[in-house]
Amino acid sequence: MKPLLVIVFISITGVASGQQFKFFYTTIGLGSNRFRPASLTIYVNDDTLTYTVYEKSSKYSIGKSYNDTVWEKEKRDYKVPFRNSTGDSILQAIEEKKGLSVYNANTSIMSGAIQQFYIEGGSWCTQLDLKNTFDSSALGITLLINNYLPPKHKIYVPDFWTDRDSKGLIRVCPQPGKTYREILMDDFELIRMRSSKKDE
Repeated sequence: MKPLLVIVFISITGVASGQQFKFFYTTIGLGSNRFRPASLTIYVNDDTLTYTVYEKSSKYSIGKSYNDTVWEKEKRDYKVPFRNSTGDSILQAIEEKKGLSVYNANTSIMSGAIQQFYIEGGSWCTQLDLKNTFDSSALGITLLINNYLPPKHKIYVPDFWTDRDSKGLIRVCPQPGKTYREILMDDFELIRMRSSKKDE
């Protein structure tokens, strides 16, 4: 079964120097969260942001074990106007990480989720994979995107993080779409790297 995916994908033309601009946000659930269904999808094309959520419907069933009421969830789409200037602001937020892939994690937490931010502009990309942590670039992006979302459907920001924690694995940015195994390998490499620094 595939891991939990919550996706934000933005495709905008005419941003910055006239190049096509793409952005997506995904979360991959870990531990007990791994097999939960996606609760939010956001897609932006030109000047329209469409977000899809699963909300309680009028349909329900009776649970077999405890005879409790189980409400079904219904997929619903909402559209809001999107400003192209937001794309310029996102590019500014990731300027220092342009062309790089950064993986960082709070390795003391095994459950939770990995948040992935992917930005593409012409011939380069930037990818942030953040496991139960955050950094200033991700925060800048999130504050911009959350302006378009209602309170109960905003991108989640972890309570405890500092930019000191953002020194993760840094590589040249790949194409998006890491497998769960590749993410676990990054996690192991980050733990090994931090252990080596403590021994120095």
